[in-house]
Amino acid sequence: MMKLEGVSEVFVPHIGWLQYPAEDLVLRHLREGSFEFHEQAFLWSFLREDDIFLDIGAHCGLFSALASQILAANKQIHAFEPNPEIIPLLRMNTDVASVQIHPVAIGDASGQAELWQGAPSDSAMSSLVYEVPGGKRSTVQITTLDEFLSGLGKPPIAFAKLDVEGSEVRAIRGAESTLRDKAILALFVEFTEDNLRKSGHSAVELAQLLISYGYLPYRIASDRVGMIPHTVEGSVEYENFVFTHDVSAVEARIRSAAAERTRRSDEVLSRGLASEALVKSLWENEREATARLALINELTSAIEQTRLHGSEMQRVAEERLLMADRLQAENQMLTKECEKRSSVISELSAEIGKLRSQSATSERPLDRRR
Repeated sequence: MMKLEGVSEVFVPHIGWLQYPAEDLVLRHLREGSFEFHEQAFLWSFLREDDIFLDIGAHCGLFSALASQILAANKQIHAFEPNPEIIPLLRMNTDVASVQIHPVAIGDASGQAELWQGAPSDSAMSSLVYEVPGGKRSTVQITTLDEFLSGLGKPPIAFAKLDVEGSEVRAIRGAESTLRDKAILALFVEFTEDNLRKSGHSAVELAQLLISYGYLPYRIASDRVGMIPHTVEGSVEYENFVFTHDVSAVEARIRSAAAERTRRSDEVLSRGLASEALVKSLWENEREATARLALINELTSAIEQTRLHGSEMQRVAEERLLMADRLQAENQMLTKECEKRSSVISELSAEIGKLRSQSATSERPLDRRR
C-alpha cells in the first residue's frame, strides 16, 4: 500500500492496514482498540455476501473496508464522503472492486453546500450545519438518499451507517420515500446531542422522525452481539443506535451467521471490551494522578504562602525591634536630658534660694534703740 504524506497507519484486526491523518483522534482510538468495536462486531455477524451496504459519512473507510471483507466484489458498497482532503485516504483504504466512492454529502436537498472541514486532529468532525473551529471551508456536492437510490433503481438495502455530524435529521428527511417503503432493513444512526443542537435539532426529534417512518430504536448490547429495545427520551451525549422496521429479520441474521463470521464477531467484541477496560483504567489513573498533582500544587502554594507570611511577620517583628531600640535610645537620651535639666533646675533653685535669703537680710529694719 502506498503511504500518503502526513498520514499514519494502523492495523485493524480482520480488516488490515488503514491510513489516517497522523494527528486524527479516530486513529488514536483504533490503536487503543476501543473505537466502535460493538458496531464492528455487529456487522461481522449481520452482513451477507450479496448485501448492499451504505456508508454515509465514510470518513477514511473503516466500515467500508470491513464490509468489503464480507460482500462480494461487485461494488455493492457505497461510501459517501464530501471532505476533499479525506477522499484520497478513503480510496487508499478500500477495495476498488468492492467499494464505490461518492464524493458527495447526503442531505435533504440536491445541489451544492458549504462544508466546514474538521481540523487535522478531528477530520471526522466535518460538518454541513455548523462551523468547525480551526477548519477549512469548501463547497461540495450534496444529494438526497432518495435521489441516489432512485438512480440505482431503488434496490433493497441491507444496512446503512449514518454518521454526518449533526446533519442526521436532514439526511433522514431526504430519505423519506426510501424509509416509508422500508427499503433499508436496518441502520446505524449516530446520536451526538451537541452536534444535533448546533443544527437546531435534538436526539428526541431525530428518534421520533425515524419512528414516524416505522423504524424503532435499539441499543447495541454491550456484552454480546445483539440488540436491546430502547427509548430515546432525553439528551444523548454520544451513541450509535440501531433502527430497524423488522427486528426479527435482523436477529435471525445474527443468529444464522456463518461460524467464521461469528468467531470474528466474538473476537472483535472480546478484544474491544478488554481494550475499553484498559483505557478506562488508564484514564482513571490519569485522573487520579491529575487530582493528586493538583493537591500537591495546592499544598505547595499554601506552604509558600505560609513561608511568605512567616517572612513578612519576621520582617515586621524586626522592624518593631529596631523601632523599640530607637525608642529606648531616645528614652535614654531624654532621661539624661531630664536629669541635666533637673540638675540645672536644682542649681537654679539653690541660687534663687540664696538670692531670696540675701534679699531678706538687706531689707531687715534698723534697731532704733541705738
